[in-house]
Amino acid sequence: MLPPSPLFEPLSRFLERVAQLRLARVSVTARCTRALRMKDPVCAVVRGLAGEHLRELRCITRAPSCDGCTETGACDYARTFGAQPEAGDREVRPYWLAGVPATHDLAPGATFSASITTVGDASRLGPYLDVALRDALRRLGSEDDGGFDVRVVLGASRLEAPSLDVRPRDAERLRLVAQTPLLLRGDLGACQAACPAAPWLALLVRAGIRRLDALLGLVDGTEQPRVAFPDLADVRVVHGRMVPWSDSRWSGRQGRRFPLVGYAGEATVEGSQLREVLPLLSALAESSVGRKTTMGFGWLTIDTPT
Repeated sequence: MLPPSPLFEPLSRFLERVAQLRLARVSVTARCTRALRMKDPVCAVVRGLAGEHLRELRCITRAPSCDGCTETGACDYARTFGAQPEAGDREVRPYWLAGVPATHDLAPGATFSASITTVGDASRLGPYLDVALRDALRRLGSEDDGGFDVRVVLGASRLEAPSLDVRPRDAERLRLVAQTPLLLRGDLGACQAACPAAPWLALLVRAGIRRLDALLGLVDGTEQPRVAFPDLADVRVVHGRMVPWSDSRWSGRQGRRFPLVGYAGEATVEGSQLREVLPLLSALAESSVGRKTTMGFGWLTIDTPT
């Protein structure tokens, strides 16, 4: 006998649970005083430097790697930042980085607001993440540890408790901007059929549902029903486009370079079905979406132009 078909939960009911996620965010404004040129995307460099400092602050054993360590269950660093196997869009940690450019170069005077957001119990690490983030930004492009080559000046840290805004809104036109590339995976053929004018949008929506479901599972550990995929067949692109993007990053832990593949750009889309997905996209503007959100990828903004 075939197993029963899985139940599908309406997107609106799924988002009601998503709205209950408890977030905490530390952010700081950074301004470059001298030009920066990095071998890797700046956001990935910041993640690496912040991780190094958090390990110094919170690692129990001071082991060079979490692999094989017997104390990972009790270690704040391992549970939050420690390495884990690749798992597509379900690769999830209780934090994400946003606001840091994914470019390799920053000009003098360039300003950005870097933030680390945590979900659930990871919020207790706020003070340590603040110290780690500030240290990472100060070290960007520096060639010494004595503080004589600082290229980034920082403002005061800000602590916030953002919420995932999933309120229904009556809008049929949306402008989506990939502030950093969206590293999305999925069945592009199925997405082409679901949204012929913008397959990347169907890919984004599916990745967003997986992302938020993974965050829910991280907090409560329970298995949830599958979420019904919204109809996007009549959505059309009226301006701009999302284009394929690729780069790479160096992993010091594994001693090799890894490819980064996704979408970059901005696009304005129209369609009555957008009313259903707007609350989801609004939540993703807070949570980021896709792979490598811990490195600052998947930073998405949306607005509703008239």
